[in-house]
Amino acid sequence: MFERAVKRFFGGGAPDPVEVEKGLQRFHRAAKVLDAHLRGRAYVCGDRLTLADFALAADLTMAEPAQLPLEGYGEIRRWAGRLADLPAWQRTREMQNARR
Repeated sequence: MFERAVKRFFGGGAPDPVEVEKGLQRFHRAAKVLDAHLRGRAYVCGDRLTLADFALAADLTMAEPAQLPLEGYGEIRRWAGRLADLPAWQRTREMQNARR
């Protein structure tokens, strides 16, 4: 996320391919765990929305600019879609988009 989105935003130059690859490896390691954990659950802690969902999903607001490879993680995409449908989440995204 830093190399592909944050660094560019602050004028830090082009992404470092070595650092991008390290980040992708870490992403895939964590995404596999989260994807498996979400299987059969509506939310991270079961059937109820909790702070854990917001804490984990907050980084997904940068998924597109960071080019996070979510294609192989259907459970994460399903869960993120469920959060994206929340009115509060939509209002927050609108505020983010207004600042860009």
